[in-house]
This record gives sequence, C-alpha cells and structure tokens, in this order.
Amino acid sequence: MEADLNKLKVIKRRRKSIVRSNTPNFNSVYAKILYLELEKRKPSTDFEISLEELKHILMVPNLAYVYSHLRLRVLDSIMKEFNEVNSPIEFSYEIVRENEKDIVKFKIKYI
Repeated sequence: MEADLNKLKVIKRRRKSIVRSNTPNFNSVYAKILYLELEKRKPSTDFEISLEELKHILMVPNLAYVYSHLRLRVLDSIMKEFNEVNSPIEFSYEIVRENEKDIVKFKIKYI
C-alpha cells in the first residue's frame, strides 16, 4: 500500500486571486479595504454604518487607543490617500451620535 501511495503525485493548483486590476495602488491596507467595500456598494451614493462595524470591516486592532482615534486619524488619512492616487471613488464622512452609538455617514461620489 505504501508503494502505491508513493506513486501518486500531489499537484497544487493555483487559483486566480480576487484582486481586481483596476484597484488604485494605495499605500495603506485600510484604504484598499475601504475602497473595495465602497465598490461593493456602488449603486448607492450615501450610506450609514456604525463605527463598530466600520472597525470590523477595516480589521482595526482591538486597542482602545486605535478605536478612539479611528475617526480622526484613519478616516482622514484614507480620504487624503484616495485624493493622492486619483481614485475613481471620492467620499466624505460625518460622524453622528445616535442612541449611544457613533454612526458614520458616508457620501460617495463615483467619477
């Protein structure tokens, strides 16, 4: 039986990745993840998401410091990076507090 197993060859097949070729070349992972998320929602121009959900979408670490500064640092730097790479998607955001929850309101413009 062992001799029969030695005759078998293991063939590894490479599958195509899901990465799209038309994705702008962002410097940060957060910008690329947000770009892909906004592209999924392409027909809509406005949407709301809780800050906690956004944190999970961007895969931000669970550090309290990062979470408390997410709206100021990460979103602002992502918006700046979208402008620098001439992204076909432009966005602006506003953070509103509703029912003890921080809600991020995105306004999206497709070019």
